[in-house]
Amino acid sequence: MVFARNDNSKSHHKRIKRKNVVEKAVDSIGRYLFSEPLDITQLQKMLSCERLTDYLPYRTAEEIEPGFWIYHNEGSVGFCFEHTPLLGASEVEANTLASAISASIPKGAFVQMIGYGSPRIGGVLQNYIQSRNHPILREMAVYRARKFVQGAWDGLARNERGDEPIAYYPRYLRHFMAVSMPDEEGLDVIKTLLPAMKRIKSAYESLNCGIVSLPPKGLVRFIREILIPKTDSYHDCMELEEGKDLHLHMSDADSLIQSNMHEVNFTTFSTGDFLSNEDGQTKREEFTYRAYELERLPTEFSLGLTAYLIGDPLDNDKRLQGPYLKVLWGKYLGTGESKSKTAMSLQQSQNALKLPGSGNLKSVREKHVEWSQVMDEVDMGGRLVKYGYFVITMGKKGMEDTQEEALMRVYRSSGFELRRATALHLTTILSSLPMSLGSGLFEDLERTKRTRSGTSKSFINIAPIQGEYTGQLSPIMLLTGRNGQLMYFDPWGTGSESQGNYNVCIFGKSGAGKSVFMVLLSLGIFANDGDVVVLDDGRSFENVCKLLDGNFVDFNAGEHINFSPFAMLKGAKTEDSQVHGVTQISLILREMAFGEDVVRHEAKQVLITLVQGVWNKAKHKGTITDVWKMAKALKTDLGNEIAQGLKPFTEGQTYGSYFHGDNYLDVSNPYTVFEMSGIENHGGLRTVLLLSILNLIDGKFNKSKRSKKKALIIDEAWKMLGSENTAEFMSGIARRARKYNGSLINGSQQLDDFINNPGARAAYDNSDWIIQLALQDNSIDLLVKSGKLTADAARIRLMKSVHMHSGVYSESMINGPDGSYIGRLALDPFSLAVVTTTGTDVAAQHELQDAGYTLIEAIKIRAGIMDPDPQLLANRQMAEAAE
Repeated sequence: MVFARNDNSKSHHKRIKRKNVVEKAVDSIGRYLFSEPLDITQLQKMLSCERLTDYLPYRTAEEIEPGFWIYHNEGSVGFCFEHTPLLGASEVEANTLASAISASIPKGAFVQMIGYGSPRIGGVLQNYIQSRNHPILREMAVYRARKFVQGAWDGLARNERGDEPIAYYPRYLRHFMAVSMPDEEGLDVIKTLLPAMKRIKSAYESLNCGIVSLPPKGLVRFIREILIPKTDSYHDCMELEEGKDLHLHMSDADSLIQSNMHEVNFTTFSTGDFLSNEDGQTKREEFTYRAYELERLPTEFSLGLTAYLIGDPLDNDKRLQGPYLKVLWGKYLGTGESKSKTAMSLQQSQNALKLPGSGNLKSVREKHVEWSQVMDEVDMGGRLVKYGYFVITMGKKGMEDTQEEALMRVYRSSGFELRRATALHLTTILSSLPMSLGSGLFEDLERTKRTRSGTSKSFINIAPIQGEYTGQLSPIMLLTGRNGQLMYFDPWGTGSESQGNYNVCIFGKSGAGKSVFMVLLSLGIFANDGDVVVLDDGRSFENVCKLLDGNFVDFNAGEHINFSPFAMLKGAKTEDSQVHGVTQISLILREMAFGEDVVRHEAKQVLITLVQGVWNKAKHKGTITDVWKMAKALKTDLGNEIAQGLKPFTEGQTYGSYFHGDNYLDVSNPYTVFEMSGIENHGGLRTVLLLSILNLIDGKFNKSKRSKKKALIIDEAWKMLGSENTAEFMSGIARRARKYNGSLINGSQQLDDFINNPGARAAYDNSDWIIQLALQDNSIDLLVKSGKLTADAARIRLMKSVHMHSGVYSESMINGPDGSYIGRLALDPFSLAVVTTTGTDVAAQHELQDAGYTLIEAIKIRAGIMDPDPQLLANRQMAEAAE
């Protein structure tokens, strides 16, 4: 497949020379007419983007094999890959990549390794929005997505003074590797470049990086995104015209570029999209780019440490602001040339050592050692590279100084020094585009002394190919990394599909956002056609349950709900299901009879016998009273002990009304919440009800389709799961959950709650996902000191760094089958109003509802996106006055 045609235009290098001649001519005219030079920048000040495309080399593209694209550019030929980022890198991995690239790159080829912090996050957000299958959830997703799209350019929050954004910008980190070389006569493109492409692709895949050859549409969209900046949330959907050169698709006649010594300013016009521009009106936007180049390298550096160049994982003040483009570029010398140049430099360093007094100079000795190491590397297949390193900050006009300060702070903290590319910003930007160096630009960069020499290994060690974790594939929850990378969290994600289970334990101190995290996780599961049952203790889920038309069951001492454990077995037809049901009922009755006391083996067996006897006689119509009577009839000490324990739950007694009659507990609704706070002071009843509900849910999940996701969520689990019986019950549910595609999700305020509580510990031990929100530092120290937590110093620092920025985000450390990573949960005002249930919020909401507003109206008023109706409030006041 071929895109566009190859014309006979003059080389890009000659065009730049012609431009220099014009500049000299304008200068001479100014001196002749005005006795002073005419400022060429005034003539160039308004340069259309359409004109800029004259400087772009891209002409045609050819798919030489399925999935492998070659680009025929003006004066050069090349290819470009896009790959997923590395997440850390060992020395072995760095050497593997360096060796593979060194062995693959043809002599004299130019390499660019590009890292791009893209603000075009609409694709990820659109998947998130489309996954919401309920109007309320869709509305929440849209509000949240709009906040993120705005935050990609403006930041998600301001500092305490409100005059500057903090370094928290949603972005999607993209990474490219481009190779180009002069299109010399007789060059066999397929024979030269295709093997190099395949070896490079294999090298990245060996590091578990996804990698694809960038097709023409992808290249055009990327170049347009850089040269025609807009606050649009989506990538440009421009279609390629057959027969039209690729570079001609990269223009926009309405856009203007202003270039001066300090920066490049872009003026663009956009109608936006439904996320970036609600009203659809054309808007004029202004952006400023600044280019920076490498001035000084640290004495030692490794590929793994380049992650710090997008942001320090522990320091909020050392993170980049806004979108950016980084490019490491260079020319690989041939093996023979590398050896000869290295040998010559090594000899020169040896000669310098022999000069009188020079042997005592540290710099001379270090130079000799350095070239000796280079010689060793070259002898082992390494090559010399002439290279440079650029960074371009991209932001709305007025943000350039803030971005520069953040950039310098980030790089200096890792031992790098950058300098502004004064008067060369536009050239630097063009040099940073894929495959741009093979058309004469590299020679210009070399002449202006913007290159340095190094080995292929040292070249790779500073490559901008590190990123942040992108999470799982399904948009159950939308989070970001600390450096803004959008990510999805899904307990059923790729890692847990191949190993372990989907169960989750979540803990964090009061106010850390635990309940909000759990509510949003439940909404994500429900939105993706899942069944959710919640055991709540504090009404955190009440709002969302009612908004979703769910089933909210409020247990309290004054309002009884009748159900019988035996009635839950009404549909049990197979022998296995009946045996399982009898066992589960006996566990419930064990809790009734013995509570938290240790139960002897003999008592367990007697209870199973009693339950089996009632089942055989009365089937699903059996009652607790029937078991009580049968226990009394045993006329043994154990029988009497069991009967005495069961008595409060028999008909006519304290709790009897809960357990006699047909089963009215309905769990057919896909979003069901059981609120347990009303019976908090009835410990025995509370635990028995909990076990009964768990049994009911276990049966429901077991009967439903295996393909359907299911979640049982228990908030404040430690309050409900304190006995030996609940531990056995929870352990069974946790182990069985995976069989019916279920996830058991437990939340508590401390890790200690899971460790010290038998039922919660059973859930914790059977959970592949452990999520830690902010904790008190001393609580972590105590866990380590007591031996309950085993972690090295680095992990403890990371745990202690998890924090909450009030009103902006809450952090979580997610530990799962794929490893550990930090996720940030940032919400818009509407979503926050939906899921938060502080005392003040609840009181304000009830007052609004009492005034006549619907629940959703009250939430929107609290969120500040809907104004109160004065007339409605006046009506309420008149009614109160009349009373």
